[in-house]
Amino acid sequence: MGVKERKEREKVLRRDEILKTGEKLFIEKGFGNTTMDEIARACELAKGTLYLHFKSKEELLSAIMYKALTELYELMFKYQSGISDPVERLRKIGEAYFEFYNKYPEHFRLLNDVHVPGKFHPDANDESHKMLHERIRSIWGLNMGIVKDGINNGVFRETADPLEIAISLWSISTVMIRMHDFKKYMLEANRHDHADMPFYKFDFLNVITVNAKRIIYSILKNPPADIDLMK
Repeated sequence: MGVKERKEREKVLRRDEILKTGEKLFIEKGFGNTTMDEIARACELAKGTLYLHFKSKEELLSAIMYKALTELYELMFKYQSGISDPVERLRKIGEAYFEFYNKYPEHFRLLNDVHVPGKFHPDANDESHKMLHERIRSIWGLNMGIVKDGINNGVFRETADPLEIAISLWSISTVMIRMHDFKKYMLEANRHDHADMPFYKFDFLNVITVNAKRIIYSILKNPPADIDLMK
């Protein structure tokens, strides 16, 4: 290996280490409570060296989120690949989203916690943010594309709005998984502060299934007369 190749390899390895360290600290302390100084110290790097790889904390977070969303996209793509029925494809997309939560719960929380006004202001000119934006577009494009295919194949009504359906399915899934995650955390921590609250006995995952069916069946061109939403 030549000097140039070795230096490039070291640069890639250092960038990966910064990503892993930043991700760990953002998850443990929260994005707003983590500084670039802390990340540099944890990586045993000079702050100036850290800035050679990422100009800001926001750019670092964009790169971390891109990595997480790429994992989500690959799961979604894999789960629905090779299936022709758009209804089944949408169901598989939902399975992939929950699998993403199961495999990468910290990533799921990080992705959903930073979308709060005032916490995350990425520079639109950063390459990391541009890549993140394109990855987000690809995920929405995959979901909307399934609905469009269903319309073109005569399975879904022509008046169905692909974006509206994608947003509706994402919203119900995200909110219910977050509630499921909170309930799981409270039970594992043996916390009973909210033991008298109705959601302690609530099956949030079943709510996702039932409501996703309602959303999908609402756009079927020829819905069966004996739909049982509870199955």
